[in-house]
Amino acid sequence: MKFRFLRNLCLCFCATLVAFSCNNSDTPPSPEDDLTQLTLTAEVVNADNKNFYLQFTAGAATHSVEYAVVSFQEAAAARADFENLASTTIAVPTEVLPVACPARGSYVCFYRPISAKGDKGEVLEINAICGEAGIEISGYDSIILEYTVRIYDEEKYGSAGVLAISKEMGSDFGMTLEELIQTYAEIGGIALDGKDVAHYAPLNGQQNYEFYLGVALMDPQGNFVEALTIDFTSPDLDNSLPLPEATTVTLDDVQETYAKVSFTPDENTSAYVLAILSQYDYELLWDSALAMGKEDPELYIRDYIYFYTNPIRGEETFEWSSLEAGTEYRVVTYPMNGNGLAGWGPGTIVPFQTK
Repeated sequence: MKFRFLRNLCLCFCATLVAFSCNNSDTPPSPEDDLTQLTLTAEVVNADNKNFYLQFTAGAATHSVEYAVVSFQEAAAARADFENLASTTIAVPTEVLPVACPARGSYVCFYRPISAKGDKGEVLEINAICGEAGIEISGYDSIILEYTVRIYDEEKYGSAGVLAISKEMGSDFGMTLEELIQTYAEIGGIALDGKDVAHYAPLNGQQNYEFYLGVALMDPQGNFVEALTIDFTSPDLDNSLPLPEATTVTLDDVQETYAKVSFTPDENTSAYVLAILSQYDYELLWDSALAMGKEDPELYIRDYIYFYTNPIRGEETFEWSSLEAGTEYRVVTYPMNGNGLAGWGPGTIVPFQTK
């Protein structure tokens, strides 16, 4: 009887150990081991002329943050080779972190979370400006510069815009760059946008071309406050970019003196130029090209339109309301990829006649 009792006691004890072991294996991992909690987000909450300020939000497994700041033009190389950047690693800050920048302008901050055991998460990035107001550059190629206006001192600044100034021609205007930027801003030669408005500025379509990006900063009443200049060089030729297909042109409504026309570029189009030419003007340009010995008059017409208009980005609808009744016209448009003048696609020519 005693033996049987001890045996039963052993069985109960062993069963308890097995149950305890099973329960232990189901225990969720600690935050340090749960890499799904190795997360980190950042938000720019302020900026001045020396710093921009980041607010980090970290997951439970995130112990520290590694970050590096580069100018917007260094971002592509940094994105491809973050490991070799000179970076800073600190414990995840609970307060807003001031990030120093060498000068006023547009920057990209790369950052990633690190666990207490040294596991590293995905490299993330955030765009920022250094300055109480300015333009945050989000992308560019040889023909288009994409930017967003950021304003942190709203009592002093109300809007901003960009003027691309060739370094080669900058001294030909007989005034300082600030005077030139102010003049263009005050006569409406710069598209001015308010806080957090995304926009684009046309460039000249040439590769490895040196510009000043002249930024006009205006007060809330639209008066010029100051100008700043950012050095910029357009990228080299990218032979991997496919040429764009022809832009789709749709005439939605044609009246006596009015026409509504929509343009839909294909996915490889960075920008396109367009015009409505009367049949008479189109033929006049064609004949002029032949008289000058041009082998392909259509290319001359394309270059003529490019010279006298600014490139357009994305799908657009335009309304022309100053046409002549009973007149033949042609909608003419040509697309280009990110290589600009080295990346033209085929043109689209759509004839129509007003009523």
